[in-house]
Amino acid sequence: MLGTFALVGCGAPLSIRRAARHPVPVIDLSLFAMPAFGLANLAMVLFTAAFYGGLLGHVLFLTTTWRYSLVQAGLALTPAPVCATVAGAAAAHLAARYGHRAVILPSLGCFAAGMLLLHLDLGASPAFAREWLLPNMLLGSGVGLALPTLSSASVAALPAAKLAMGSAMGNTARQFGAVLGVVLLIAVLGVPTSLPALVSAFQRVYGLFMGMAVVSGMVCLALGCHASEQHLMVVCWLRVRENIQVDSVALPEMVKQHAQRRWWGRGGPAAPVAPEHDPGLQPRPHRA
Repeated sequence: MLGTFALVGCGAPLSIRRAARHPVPVIDLSLFAMPAFGLANLAMVLFTAAFYGGLLGHVLFLTTTWRYSLVQAGLALTPAPVCATVAGAAAAHLAARYGHRAVILPSLGCFAAGMLLLHLDLGASPAFAREWLLPNMLLGSGVGLALPTLSSASVAALPAAKLAMGSAMGNTARQFGAVLGVVLLIAVLGVPTSLPALVSAFQRVYGLFMGMAVVSGMVCLALGCHASEQHLMVVCWLRVRENIQVDSVALPEMVKQHAQRRWWGRGGPAAPVAPEHDPGLQPRPHRA
């Protein structure tokens, strides 16, 4: 394990140095010049560490402390994905209407509340309805809202030419968070020698993951009211229907303005501004 950490410690600076100098880097460091991209991915790492680490922790707790069989543990975990499916279906609509931050912060609060209940209430004796069901539903609802919205927030303001790279780096952040969460789970859990010590270890684990969700929310406070997919759809509509070419350099500022109009407005989507008054829009020359 120590050798692995040493390898990562030596390899990471070399990879960053190469990415900064290579003409076609695997990691495009210029994307981090956009604050929303870096903040959303940092929040993604923290949140997915708590989510994936907690997910493995749930299985271990149910099978080792409450002595559930694998089938019983799977059934006990079912409320979370059901709630995540329902909440995830509404995530895109809510983000388009109210902005990413307005969806991410309550969802992370919901997730942190679920972890807090597990931290405070879990005992050595099985009590599914009293100690497990409500926290599990809160965790599932928080994940269903937060995970897709964080992914969307990280790429919402990127130019079209950078969307593929930004999406790939967001997936990398999610996978890194998953590995970090499992490592933290094993490190904090340790090897308890008695049932009370095992319960106490799991309570510490859930307390840690609650704190990580809270820190992730604090990072998202700086996201601001950024545009969501619907605002990007407005840009595409302008490009296709109005025969207007969008300058990729000015695209983030233009999308931000559309997002601000939507956020402060009281009605439906912001009306497109005339091309001569909107940055980044130039009439597309007609072919002869």
